[in-house]
Parts: sequence; C-alpha cells; structure tokens
Amino acid sequence: MSTRAVIARPVGDGWEGVYHHSDGYPTGLGSYIFRIIHYRYKGDAAAFLKFA
Repeated sequence: MSTRAVIARPVGDGWEGVYHHSDGYPTGLGSYIFRIIHYRYKGDAAAFLKFA
C-alpha cells in the first residue's frame, strides 16, 4: 500500500505543489526532502522550492 503525500505551499487563496505517490511518511519523503535541502541545495530551502 502506498503512503501518498504532497509537497506544497500556499499561493493566494489556494496552493501549488507536487503529488508524491509512495513513501510519503516522515522517514521516507521527509528524509529525502531533508537530505536534498542540506546536501544538494546547501541549506537553501528557497532554491529547493523552485525545484519542487
């Protein structure tokens, strides 16, 4: 069974983001987001948001 998730941010009256079908739990997708922000983007969360 898949744990679905979304990486999103508020925009105006709605939101924008991307759907993630599986491994959406904190130790799956959460760990991936943490690693990519800290290692690929050197802690620059704004740069990650442009990617996401």
